[in-house]
Amino acid sequence: MNVTLRQVRAFLEIASLRSFTRASERLNVPQSSLSVLISELEAELQTRLLKRTTRMVALTEAGREFLPYAERLLMVLDEGIEAAREVDLRRRGQINVIASPLVAVALLPSAIARFQDAYPGIHVTVTEFPPHQIATHVAQSLCDCGFGVFDAQDDGLISAPIIQGHLMLLCSPSHPLAAQKKVGWKDLAGHPLIAVRQDNAARRRLDRQFELAGLAVKPRFEVRNMVTILGMVAANLGISIWPSWASPLAKSFQLELRPLVQPQAHHIVSVITSKDRSLSPAAVAFIETVRAHAQAL
Repeated sequence: MNVTLRQVRAFLEIASLRSFTRASERLNVPQSSLSVLISELEAELQTRLLKRTTRMVALTEAGREFLPYAERLLMVLDEGIEAAREVDLRRRGQINVIASPLVAVALLPSAIARFQDAYPGIHVTVTEFPPHQIATHVAQSLCDCGFGVFDAQDDGLISAPIIQGHLMLLCSPSHPLAAQKKVGWKDLAGHPLIAVRQDNAARRRLDRQFELAGLAVKPRFEVRNMVTILGMVAANLGISIWPSWASPLAKSFQLELRPLVQPQAHHIVSVITSKDRSLSPAAVAFIETVRAHAQAL
């Protein structure tokens, strides 16, 4: 069977408008050409699809039966064309990403390398911001997306989890708690704690964990950047709490990590986007790549 798309499109236009004349005007082809296309289509199907009257064109019973299949055929084709165009769009362009410093150093670099292998024509810009500023930048459409740990979400944002780890004790190899395979939250009492400042969502979640454990803990040192914690713990200034998904970074400082239990606490990194801004195909592909890389971890 040799049914063509031109024949199907001609049939759908005539069926929709119930007129060869108006279909000819919309498709910008001579009416005689439409008649030829329909005749060829009916010859291929070996049945009449349309019947003309003095006032209009009507569908035959076979035409009514064929109509939904023809519509579905063109819909699937249009979807395929759009998908092919999106692949081409992902091959070029620019993506502006903002992330918390820890996510920027421990999660994104390998994901970006993976993305650049697949889409070498797309330029990725990453800017680090404190987590409490990321939501503001995303809401104002100053970037494509933001990665970090966030509190309750703003109505103007869409949030989706990227990776879920759990919180661990971070300490120097010589610290007494390093001798334990697992550490309870109450075991942390009395040890100097290094933590990020209270304007950080991760810190507020940490404070809630201490409350659940019945501990009133005030950090000995507060820092703005979680990466700074690594140097301070390595200098034996105290212990800290660290997400499991960033454990390779901690181990690069020759530090020890121990699971925190009773209870175990999760640490979730999310990606946020603006409800008022449609993501480009390149940005969608980048987020998918980061998610795939995070799952591989």
